[in-house]
Amino acid sequence: MNVKSKTLKIRNLPQGKKRLACINSKPYLFIVMFLSFGAYAIWKGYYVVGAIILAVFLFNLFCIPNKVVTEFYEEYAVYYYEQEKDECFILFWEDIASWIYYPKMNDLDLIEIELKDHARICFKCLSKHKTMQYFQMFAPNKEKTKAKVRIL
Repeated sequence: MNVKSKTLKIRNLPQGKKRLACINSKPYLFIVMFLSFGAYAIWKGYYVVGAIILAVFLFNLFCIPNKVVTEFYEEYAVYYYEQEKDECFILFWEDIASWIYYPKMNDLDLIEIELKDHARICFKCLSKHKTMQYFQMFAPNKEKTKAKVRIL
């Protein structure tokens, strides 16, 4: 079976398509929440703790770049590689044979996708809600369920 999903240069992505959503590497809500917590700690008299929290999260906010990790379109999704700055993987919804989402405890979540040509690809995910929403919308009834193990 021939599939259109593949690794390609970012400059070769289809142009003119309307992006539905994207997942960025910076969790702004989390950062703002901790900045508020640091300011509150300083206000309550915990100067050292509050200053450390503020310093760490201000550094994160202003010095660490925000990168697009995943973009969702009606026909496809684009996964940007961490190591290869100029390459990405374009995943067409029609090429998906099955997919399964693995939540992790100590690392990022994973989504494993089997294409119609039986190739398997795996991507790290930052936003479970957004990822699941678009996979359930554009690749419905293709989600595999995890086998339940029973210990007797």
